[in-house]
Amino acid sequence: MKFLTIIVLASLALPILANAADPRDISQEMMDQLTPLNVEVRDVTEKYQNKNKFKLEKSAYTSQATAGDIGVGPLNQVIGQLTQAEIIVDKIINIGTKIWTVLEKGKPVASFQKAKANAVPQNITAWQQLEGWKSPQSKYYEITYKNVYGVEVAKLVYKIIYLSGGSYKGQGKYIGYVSVEPQEFKTAYMYTFNVQAAVESVYNKGTSENPLAGMIININWTVSTVLKTETQSYSYEIDGAGNFSAL
Repeated sequence: MKFLTIIVLASLALPILANAADPRDISQEMMDQLTPLNVEVRDVTEKYQNKNKFKLEKSAYTSQATAGDIGVGPLNQVIGQLTQAEIIVDKIINIGTKIWTVLEKGKPVASFQKAKANAVPQNITAWQQLEGWKSPQSKYYEITYKNVYGVEVAKLVYKIIYLSGGSYKGQGKYIGYVSVEPQEFKTAYMYTFNVQAAVESVYNKGTSENPLAGMIININWTVSTVLKTETQSYSYEIDGAGNFSAL
């Protein structure tokens, strides 16, 4: 379990604050009702895996799978494209999404389900061109803010799903996709909660002969009131062997 501690000023849901454009307009009595808060980030995978069973995408395991967002056709069609460019197994790139919004103003963004990053060999056009994928895995993390009375004023549970283990002609282990999905979320009155996912880098953790894809993905968020905005991030490393760790 990993904890982060930052400071954010929170209101006690007093409507008058909504009209206070300048903190100097707020009375001392009202300021006395504001208090510093701690934010906690923790792994809640064990709790949420029992509640939400991930349904394996059939497209990852059928020869007729389409590449979805990448925009190529069925697997038996794209295999023929391999002869058009040399596949460089030890040069690992992300042909998916690099930055996407997960939560905006406390609500999930509709497009988050389509946003997926990956770490695959150079000149591959879709992760379905690789084979030997493991079953998808998932991790759950929770961000919570509480006021001085212990009441939650902002909360997000998000799931990181990743597909690993694919190889090209038996060589290397790569990451087919990584996605971030909101599971539970709430914000108290006068709070704004925005969350983004961003791929910081993809790289080869292995050797030229036996590549092992690695990816660092950041979860960045801001929690805002009329008085202050706090920004924080949490980072994870995922590799083609299926290893996952918080950094």
